Amino acid sequence: MRSVTVREPEFTTTDLALLRGHLRDSREPRGTHGVLLSEAMSRDGDPANRKAKFRWVAALPRTDFVQKAIDDAIDGYRQSYPDADMGSLRWSVEKVEL
Repeated sequence: MRSVTVREPEFTTTDLALLRGHLRDSREPRGTHGVLLSEAMSRDGDPANRKAKFRWVAALPRTDFVQKAIDDAIDGYRQSYPDADMGSLRWSVEKVEL
């Protein structure tokens, strides 16, 4: 006599559909701003063709303090070691409580 084990599916069909949609969207090209280029450059965005009830508005810039710390470290290293091969170096940061 044999026994057969039947497992419940780990993902529902809805979960799988969401995952497939996410994977499809993750392959779409995005600008450096993170918005899909298909949306950012659509004809609807052209004021001459626009019938949509939206527009893009740029916010004021904010400082990325992690990137600033990395940039400052790179500048300091470059000044101390002007002949160093900077292209192969990777930089990391850690959060230090004051």
